Amino acid sequence: MSGVVPAEYYALGKLQGYLSAYDLAVSMYSGDSSSSAQALEIALWRQWKTTRRRRAALLQLGVRPQLATNTAGSGRGPWYLARAKALSVGLSNAYFRSLGLPSLFENC
Repeated sequence: MSGVVPAEYYALGKLQGYLSAYDLAVSMYSGDSSSSAQALEIALWRQWKTTRRRRAALLQLGVRPQLATNTAGSGRGPWYLARAKALSVGLSNAYFRSLGLPSLFENC
């Protein structure tokens, strides 16, 4: 069976993909808006792109200079840094409310 992958493996892979996507969608609407906020933090982190720009943005959001420098210069990826203290301080729920973004679970 060299080089040939049975059809069952393809079906299993698709099923796992659908389940992962469904799990992500359920977690976003499960009564906890933290994963939605995390997705927004990741998007902003990627948008800032460079270390210099990330540090400037964090300082503008009110993060302490040393914490902003350490976080901006970190080699970790956006998923890891979305849980970092600097982003939770700078990109708080109040910040997103000030942008006019509604909370998914505020009126529930």
